[in-house]
Amino acid sequence: MQRLQFLTILVFCLLGLNEAVLGQEKRLIIRQGHQDKVNMVKYSPDGSYVFSASDDGLIKMWDVRYGVDVKTFIGHNSPVKCIELTKDGSRMLSGDGAGNLFVWDVLGDAAPENKVKAHEKAINVIKLLPDQSSLNTAILNLLRMVARFYYLKTCFYL
Repeated sequence: MQRLQFLTILVFCLLGLNEAVLGQEKRLIIRQGHQDKVNMVKYSPDGSYVFSASDDGLIKMWDVRYGVDVKTFIGHNSPVKCIELTKDGSRMLSGDGAGNLFVWDVLGDAAPENKVKAHEKAINVIKLLPDQSSLNTAILNLLRMVARFYYLKTCFYL
């Protein structure tokens, strides 16, 4: 019985020592970033950042390693429904509840690079085509889907 107690104490000491020495303290981090529900989350291509789109009209860029928001993209006047990133992570596209399509320079300032009224209703989906030069936006509802194609650099309707 004493041997079992000794082994139990030894295991707990080693586990505690292991966490202290290796810096493997486990803790839950809860961040308050948005003031309303989050509609979509996307990782950057290299996995170092996460982008969150919310009904508060904001898009936030989060540092994955530290769990802090490093940039807030401001420009939408309605809920941000969807986001998409280019393969190199340098640009972000976002669609909102009013049918607006925004293009953002992720590495630049937090203001939109371009904006176009793409649809009459909320944009639910944005997808870049494989060549990364054009994109598709879509409105989805129970009755129909409306899709449109745009040239990325100018946001002109194709």
